[in-house]
Amino acid sequence: MNLITPKITPKNNVLLIHDSSDDLIESLEAAGYNIFSSNYCYQAINKNITENQIEIILIYIHEQTDETVNLIYKLKTNFLSKHLPVIVIEDTQVVTNQIAYLEEGADYYTAMPLNLLALIARIESLLRRIQWISTNNNENTQILSSLYFDLTDRQLQILRLIVMGYSNKDISEKLFISEKTTKAHINSIFKKLNAKNRTQVLINCINSGIISIK
Repeated sequence: MNLITPKITPKNNVLLIHDSSDDLIESLEAAGYNIFSSNYCYQAINKNITENQIEIILIYIHEQTDETVNLIYKLKTNFLSKHLPVIVIEDTQVVTNQIAYLEEGADYYTAMPLNLLALIARIESLLRRIQWISTNNNENTQILSSLYFDLTDRQLQILRLIVMGYSNKDISEKLFISEKTTKAHINSIFKKLNAKNRTQVLINCINSGIISIK
């Protein structure tokens, strides 16, 4: 893998889930990231997340299996990791694989040969979005449980994107669903949260505890 290392020092904690990707580790470390490695063992992944204050997850996949797809689902439904951005890197780009990963909640997909500059730009973009949620006008916010409102996993995904400021079109493109389906989900979210528009959704989330401000 021939990677050009940019001259930046972000110093964010990145969890790289892989079987073997030493070149990628070296390149990301040279770019200034703190890299923590894990195999596909779910217990090892959770241990890394809790012990090392992981901020973003990269999964390097040689070949898609049910295990790799299920791993993304677990990461995006587990309370320890569902708020963390997940980037999937695959050896060979396969459109059906890309759709499967994104449908399970992955935030970005790319394939070899890898453009490191583009990957880092995407990492930084995702981290800024998380920062927007967690630090808004110097008030810490975080997505909390939505069980009281009976939100589905898909609705919680869309709610997260609404809070991040995504338009209906952006949500549709990110989740690979039609704008009609997106609108139907949003209308259902509005109903469950007793809101008439996006502003009321945000206010009701804060008041109800789906988003907490400390």
